[in-house]
Amino acid sequence: IIANFLLWPLDKYLKNKILKRAKAKLLSFKILKIIGITWSYGKTSQKEILETILKQRFKVLSTSWNKNTPLWVSEAILWELDETYDVFIVEMWAYQKWDIKELCDLVNPEIWILTWITLQHLERFGSLENIIDAKFELPESIKEDGLIILDTTNKNIVSWLNARKDTLKCKNIIELKNPKNISYIENLGWIEFDYDNKKIKSKLLAEHSANQIITAYEVAKYLKMDKS
Repeated sequence: IIANFLLWPLDKYLKNKILKRAKAKLLSFKILKIIGITWSYGKTSQKEILETILKQRFKVLSTSWNKNTPLWVSEAILWELDETYDVFIVEMWAYQKWDIKELCDLVNPEIWILTWITLQHLERFGSLENIIDAKFELPESIKEDGLIILDTTNKNIVSWLNARKDTLKCKNIIELKNPKNISYIENLGWIEFDYDNKKIKSKLLAEHSANQIITAYEVAKYLKMDKS
């Protein structure tokens, strides 16, 4: 405890130095699209599905595995990201209020994804209200010309959105609904479902994967990828 107390000022100084270097590097990339992902569970799988789809057109870098803290994200920026990338996908952690805000201040995302809020990490946050407030630190940072994607089948998201929608700077909000007519085809070879007047197929067999796929679809459409 004494050692931690004595080393805290140096640790804080070095951390802030790394974050400032990473932020300065990001600001030097003029056309990079930055996507922030946070929810109570499934962040990593959503990130991987989104990356797989966007790679059909763009050069994409995403934070590795579940390395989703400011220092891990800074490491990706400083050691992996360069001017050849078109899209940077950032998975964002939250164990307490202001964690996501710190990441938003670092990467300044243009696109934000949140599809589910539950009681995960309640022992750290103390209440569901604190969890909701923490998760929504991200959309409050999105600029007017950005994109917010929300799963409005989740009552916690709906309640927050109804209370704060008018105060958000970004008005481009997609309220996701469940895909229609989900079915399993040919001995569980793939799933098939309807969305946006299209028939979509996937070898990801879990029904919740359909929601993650349509989330990635909306991002791809925003980035003007071919709808096919």
